[in-house]
Amino acid sequence: MCDKCRKFVEHSFDTFEGGVKAPERQGVVLRKYGGSFLCALKAFLYLCTHNLQLRMSKMNLHILQVGNVLVSPDIFTEKFCCDLDICKGACCVEGDAGAPVSLDEIGQIEASLDTVWPDLSASAQAVIDKQGVAYTDAEGELVTSIVNGKDCVFTCYDKGTCLCALEKACRAGRSRFMKPISCALYPVREKRFDGDLVGINYHRWAICSCAVRKGEQLDLPLYRFLEGPLVRRFGREWYNELCAVAEELKKGGFIE
Repeated sequence: MCDKCRKFVEHSFDTFEGGVKAPERQGVVLRKYGGSFLCALKAFLYLCTHNLQLRMSKMNLHILQVGNVLVSPDIFTEKFCCDLDICKGACCVEGDAGAPVSLDEIGQIEASLDTVWPDLSASAQAVIDKQGVAYTDAEGELVTSIVNGKDCVFTCYDKGTCLCALEKACRAGRSRFMKPISCALYPVREKRFDGDLVGINYHRWAICSCAVRKGEQLDLPLYRFLEGPLVRRFGREWYNELCAVAEELKKGGFIE
């Protein structure tokens, strides 16, 4: 244990009177000693294994902070792997709103529009002609336009399976824009808070039950399944720290 962690542990013994606080609260205390959240987590696990009347499990693991991102424990504990052969891309057509998009992404989508236009349905083309590639939903969020209050305008079909026309064009080398990051991250959803703080959590949806089964069969944690999108969104350094946090949780017996 580093000197920062050791000082923090001593502080914990002195002030918490036989118990310890959740690691995100410990992070606040540890920063007084110049430590990071990962240091706080290591100290927290150390305290848990030294008779400090605390028992944690998968059911009561607290939200963790990695960099400027608040991470739901489900990101570590749940198993997931999309099974397109079973779900047929239902997440692109179910629901009552489009996928969240940023202004920058709208610009990139518009730049790719001529390329993907032939792959879109006549109904989707009509919607885009009328209101554009995105609109503001009931919650005031920019989302991709939808057809008949349901299907994303960028859906296309191949042998009964719904695909993303934007991703299809990108993979074929016809476009540089893959798809909105909110789509790539699903079933993880992002929420922005004050400042640069954001939160990510696991969105459970019945249509993804086959993905849960496949993830369990492969023993594939959600954060591992979404490595590419998480790196795209938050960077490789951040993702490596996320994995380091996961390893500490495993060592402490809090996740499998």
